[in-house]
Amino acid sequence: MSEAEVERIGKALADPRRRELLEIVAKNPGLPCGELVARLGVSQPTISHHVGLLFEAELLDGVRDGKSTRLSARKDTISSYLSEISSRLAI
Repeated sequence: MSEAEVERIGKALADPRRRELLEIVAKNPGLPCGELVARLGVSQPTISHHVGLLFEAELLDGVRDGKSTRLSARKDTISSYLSEISSRLAI
């Protein structure tokens, strides 16, 4: 994993709201994006902003389903990131 990827993922995970969002999606694969508004109690634009940053970090995938997008966590990226951090910290 490149330094740029580690940094991009680290920045995406630095925000508590994004970590919470990722945790919800990881536990509920295929969750419609709109459902996050109700679960997190924030506006749709706020959800869209956070989802966009998680997409850029390749931590989320989405599949269009009509007007909605069903989200799932990119377990491959998450696993690679955790392995990279463990290796760098000699854990």
